[in-house]
Amino acid sequence: MQAFATLEVEQASREHISAALHAIPELLEAHIVTGQGDVWCRLAGRDNEHIQRVIDGMLTIPGVRRSTTVITLSEVVAHRVHPLARLRG
Repeated sequence: MQAFATLEVEQASREHISAALHAIPELLEAHIVTGQGDVWCRLAGRDNEHIQRVIDGMLTIPGVRRSTTVITLSEVVAHRVHPLARLRG
């Protein structure tokens, strides 16, 4: 299953947090974002409990204040780059 987590972090700890996130195998990608939240994360797990354990681990990283998570129900459009690449031509 897949989930998206938004982390609120202490800005001064961003470099340390990034390194700690990099070590989590279930973290597929992470982005610093504008708007609400600071770091957007895409996670993969076997089930809800697995995702919960990953998020609980992320919350133990010094500088991570809180998380907001959504679980995906279905995929409407899969990750793709070909339509964008065709525009360039």
